[in-house]
Amino acid sequence: MKESRILRYWEAFQKVSGVTGEHYLAEQFGYGKQVGDESAELIRIGKKTATTSALELYEKMSLNPK
Repeated sequence: MKESRILRYWEAFQKVSGVTGEHYLAEQFGYGKQVGDESAELIRIGKKTATTSALELYEKMSLNPK
């Protein structure tokens, strides 16, 4: 169940964003369950619409979005 919801979300995101490829990385925001849950809720209701991360981390893992 959980995997099919994630896949549907990813496919919908690809349609609106133009991002291609099969790879995605899902991670929790922040440290700990409470911060992660609070951040997820802000995203769900549309208050949190962006986040940042160090480009160097993505370059090391070769996970640059296409």
